[in-house]
Amino acid sequence: MSRAKTAWLVCALVMAAPLGHAEEPGRELFRMAGVMSHRSFETRFVTIGSRVDLAINGAAVVKGDRLDIYQADGGENDSGDNIAMEMVGRLIVTSSSRSDPAGEVTLAYREIYPTAYVSLTLPASLHINPYLPFMQTMADTYLDNPILEKLRVAVVDVVDVHGNITVAGESMFADVRKFICARAQFDCVDARTLASAMAEYGVYTSANIDREIKGKMLANLKCDIVVTGLYRRVDNGLELVLLAQPTHPIGKRGQAWRKFFFPREHGAGDSPAIDRVTVHYRRIPKGHLKISLSHRDTIDGMRAEYFHYEDFRQLVKKTKTTGARIEAARFFAEVDGQRHLLRADGVFFDEPVSAGSHRVVVGYYPDSTARTAMERSRTEAVRKVVDLYVGKDETVSVDVCGMVEKGFGLIAVDIHTMRDPA
Repeated sequence: MSRAKTAWLVCALVMAAPLGHAEEPGRELFRMAGVMSHRSFETRFVTIGSRVDLAINGAAVVKGDRLDIYQADGGENDSGDNIAMEMVGRLIVTSSSRSDPAGEVTLAYREIYPTAYVSLTLPASLHINPYLPFMQTMADTYLDNPILEKLRVAVVDVVDVHGNITVAGESMFADVRKFICARAQFDCVDARTLASAMAEYGVYTSANIDREIKGKMLANLKCDIVVTGLYRRVDNGLELVLLAQPTHPIGKRGQAWRKFFFPREHGAGDSPAIDRVTVHYRRIPKGHLKISLSHRDTIDGMRAEYFHYEDFRQLVKKTKTTGARIEAARFFAEVDGQRHLLRADGVFFDEPVSAGSHRVVVGYYPDSTARTAMERSRTEAVRKVVDLYVGKDETVSVDVCGMVEKGFGLIAVDIHTMRDPA
């Protein structure tokens, strides 16, 4: 069978679904999901460890997927659709979603000819799902050797923009967890174990998970990746962002994410009941620091900056400051000239920015009830400008948050590199 004809056949099979799969080894009559071929035409048989090319829809497989190998009952494969097939081995997909599909044979029951058919080991209803792009991004980013490694994953929850778990969030979370945990390359933390650990740390929803909590989860649950989701209503449906965060530096790779949209015509976002809160986000009280630059130095040819910090509450007590309260509405944040308002969850802006130059401006307008002439004379906004440049192959996330405490307005800008999911 020519490669062109094979590619057309595989595409037709994937689009038509049923994608054939076998519940157990044996002789079956069904159509396969793709075709496997050895890279060397001189090889008579494929053995364990052989690297093979796959003529299969690359959008339907994830790095680390297991595929069963079938060939015709008599040995050599036939181009007919209804032929007796026998399972003769298994392979693991080793290619990323950005390259041509390929794999490595990990199991052989008998001699395997250089050209054979491959079938999904999972039922098609689990294998093909809306969240495949996120699983591809996660496996491409963190799974270096799918033959020897698995990723230990804690799938936590899906929350709304206020950090609460709702009816809609629970429904989406159930699907996300089911589809991720069905794949062999993802070793999921047991749901009860995860719930017990979160209760032990005083974590109610994923909105409470910070770096300290992720470190504890790594130590106690031995997980590599924490998966969380955030959804929001939009005019014509629901928008969901899935985020994978490593609990430890995996080759200095940062977060990985994908965005999904579920249109209203498919039933997403129709009923107000889906926004009913089932678990409330409870902000964990934390201290705040005043940080100031102490001095600069040079160490081994690199610039070093030394910072002085002191506890925020102690600073207020020491200076006996009783300044007028700053209303949240008087805060402002601009990203590339576009003004953003402070949301109820204390966030101005939390989106990725693309390659190029960007400017973040944050600040506040002084309160008109200031007590001193110096304070009253200040009519222009107090502002801080942060300029950043994003390289061509990078995607940077900018988070701008604000809050008020003890009459002080606190604004934080967090900038970190994310993996581009495209």
